[in-house]
Amino acid sequence: SSGINAESRCRDSCPSSYYTTGEDRICKRCHYTCETCAGDSIHQCTSCISGLFLSSGTCIRDCPANHVANSNTRTCDKCADNCVSCFGSADNQCTGCASHFRLEGNVCSPACPDGQYSTGGQDPNCKPCGQKCSSCSGPDSCTVCEDNAFLFNGECLTKCPESMFKRDRACLPCDKAGSCLRCNDVGQCLSCKDGYKLSEGNCLNPCEKGLYFSEESCHTCPTNCDACNGPSDLSCTACNDPTIQSLMMKYNLQDNV
Repeated sequence: SSGINAESRCRDSCPSSYYTTGEDRICKRCHYTCETCAGDSIHQCTSCISGLFLSSGTCIRDCPANHVANSNTRTCDKCADNCVSCFGSADNQCTGCASHFRLEGNVCSPACPDGQYSTGGQDPNCKPCGQKCSSCSGPDSCTVCEDNAFLFNGECLTKCPESMFKRDRACLPCDKAGSCLRCNDVGQCLSCKDGYKLSEGNCLNPCEKGLYFSEESCHTCPTNCDACNGPSDLSCTACNDPTIQSLMMKYNLQDNV
């Protein structure tokens, strides 16, 4: 006989929720979540019982992200490209968009053109970036400047601030110590701030401990200063008393808030 054995009866095909094992032509039960299957594993479903939806061979109650439950086919259908949530798999059935895209009539379109940023939220709009800025993530957060400008703290400048130099369309500090007033395009100091002397492209304090350099000579730092770069009490860079040092740091922190 060419029939298939299911529950000791021979029939032409296996009933719902059963599958055939092949050469031995016996119908075996699918996993209980499957309506049809290719094997008895929970991951071998080809269709699902009512209330569940097929996703990568498994029947689940809730579809994964970027998918929508199709009640007609009982499958989890993938949302259109650039959609993160949807009510159908078509391009015009999006309800949420991926980064750099915005929702326009249930369609996820590229976010904002160059030189603009998205305001985000439920009803995003495109607004212009700052001056000289060709790409940004917000009103004060430029990421790329126009060819004739330089990036500094989220802004595009046509000239770098004092103690900085331009490189690769960005403003970089002349030196880590902050002693350089002006430098060339490779970061070599050309002039120094008060309290330092230029020496072979570097700004150094040529004076002994407790002294600062000014007008080609060394001068005494203010009282309680171990090191300084000027005559003012606020010019101290190190104190000779740890208690005073901590108070100075606290004062500077408060002053910079």
